[in-house]
Amino acid sequence: MSFSSVKDYETFNTNYAKRVGFSWNIRTTKWDQNRQITYQILVCSRAGYRRSKIDPLKKTNPTFEQNCKVRIIVKRDKKMEYVLTFVNIQHNHAISPSLAKTLRKNRELSLHAKRIAEINDQVGVTIRNTYQSLATAADGYDKLTFTEKKDLRNHVARSVRVIEEEGDAQLLMQYFHRMQQQNHNFFYEVKLDEQHRIKHVFWADARSRAAYEYFGDVVSFDTTYLINRYDTTIIYFS
Repeated sequence: MSFSSVKDYETFNTNYAKRVGFSWNIRTTKWDQNRQITYQILVCSRAGYRRSKIDPLKKTNPTFEQNCKVRIIVKRDKKMEYVLTFVNIQHNHAISPSLAKTLRKNRELSLHAKRIAEINDQVGVTIRNTYQSLATAADGYDKLTFTEKKDLRNHVARSVRVIEEEGDAQLLMQYFHRMQQQNHNFFYEVKLDEQHRIKHVFWADARSRAAYEYFGDVVSFDTTYLINRYDTTIIYFS
């Protein structure tokens, strides 16, 4: 089999895994100079073998690796098409098409479900009730492609955290602008990360700058502590 793009063969492999009842892991990937995939090995999520020092009879969590040999190898040919050059689809463990959608690699939280969960959370609807309403709209829990605890709850928790962080960051910037309008000697500098979120912030009011000019290079650290809420280290100077 051959595919015209990476997206095509990824879609095919994902749909095949869901239909059969397992999920893929990417074992190896090679790229060219333009960061285009030229070679890839996909294996069953239960590939490999992990030997534990704990007695199997005393384990509280099962070992999922079954040393499954299922794998496919994809190569890009001279026609810039992606060809399946090796295929082994014989699993050595039980597979269940009905449970395939609950596997981590096969789960997907749609944009519609995300938006409904965010709106319901803002008005006080519990996640359980939201999950039940989404299941009702989809004609059953078996039609949903995500779980309540691992997908819906985690998404709402992340959304709330981002909203809080962005709200506080906006208030901080408003404070800086207001202070600078009151006194042009107020100085601040903000550096952002790759996601355009605040990474480093430094500010000094007019009195602190005047004191530094008067005392020269005398700087002391008063205290340093960690705020667990945003994992932010704050350093005070005087």
